[in-house]
Amino acid sequence: GGHLSPLDGIGPEEIGIPLLMSRLRVEPIEELILATNATVEGQATAHYLQVAWQDVSQQNGRTSPLKITRIAQGVPQGGELEYVDSHTLSQALQYRLTVR
Repeated sequence: GGHLSPLDGIGPEEIGIPLLMSRLRVEPIEELILATNATVEGQATAHYLQVAWQDVSQQNGRTSPLKITRIAQGVPQGGELEYVDSHTLSQALQYRLTVR
């Protein structure tokens, strides 16, 4: 677990990305759910994983699709909108759900 942070010397190997890619190559996994922090590092890690998987799947010719998703981000339970920053509010709007 963790996130990429090149300035802190944390690269793909330090957070186990090569091991994850190895498992994804051979195991019949249908969905990879990412739970990264809502930070630049978390977003960069999610993007890196998506690109890395595209490279691995093309090289190995994996035919079964892998869905890569992230947990939703936004306003916390019990949070008051007047105290929410604009980026968090934007994320909440982008990932909104239908009322049921």
